Amino acid sequence: MHLNPVAMGLCGVPPRRLLEVNARFLALFDLDPETVIGLPMGELGIWDTAEDRERLDQVLNGQNLVSGADCKFHTRSGGLRVAQVFLHRMELSHMSCAILMAYDITDRPDHDPQAPKAQKLAVEQRVDWLAR
Repeated sequence: MHLNPVAMGLCGVPPRRLLEVNARFLALFDLDPETVIGLPMGELGIWDTAEDRERLDQVLNGQNLVSGADCKFHTRSGGLRVAQVFLHRMELSHMSCAILMAYDITDRPDHDPQAPKAQKLAVEQRVDWLAR
């Protein structure tokens, strides 16, 4: 986890408190490890919209999985970042946990909020064409 260049965090479910984060997570959100570990995910203050935070809550409640969703986040210093988020609930040593991975795409020149929809449509069209 700590050698991964992608931002990662491990959260206990319940109580939704951060158990561990890597250096990239701290750098992405401009956070200090002393203030993050043990803090409930909802109190990080990083979510840009209630919708993005609700997606996290759904996974933590065991309802689904987030895979590559573009989410906007605020850094502690007030910057706005965009990341592709992957969130998965799992059992780890008989404890319910969720692992969060966030791949920063803010500075990617081809980043376009409509790109995932266009890519999904293109895949659906290919599948439809192959099914004929």
